Amino acid sequence: MEETIPQWRVNNPIKRRLSAEVRVGNVGIGGHNPIRVQSMTNTDTMDTNVLASIDTLVATIKNTEEYRNYEFQKEKMKRIPELKACVDEFRKKNYQLQNSSHSDNLME
Repeated sequence: MEETIPQWRVNNPIKRRLSAEVRVGNVGIGGHNPIRVQSMTNTDTMDTNVLASIDTLVATIKNTEEYRNYEFQKEKMKRIPELKACVDEFRKKNYQLQNSSHSDNLME
């Protein structure tokens, strides 16, 4: 199976050393995947009022490129109803395909 390089990786002026890809759950790390960052809070997690920790985590998530891209795509789907209909149809077909009992016909 030939590996395809994502377009964002081809046009990126920053060159990265290619590493082996590993999967953590459904998240790819290394290889041609975007750089992933793990973060920690500086709030007291033993405090019974966890709102400060939650606020820090939410702010960290909203500050990622993936979240900004997600928000951009969500707004785009709001502006273009036809796009949302296409995405909904794709998700429905993908769900039906994954839950099909006829696995020998997946490629038809």
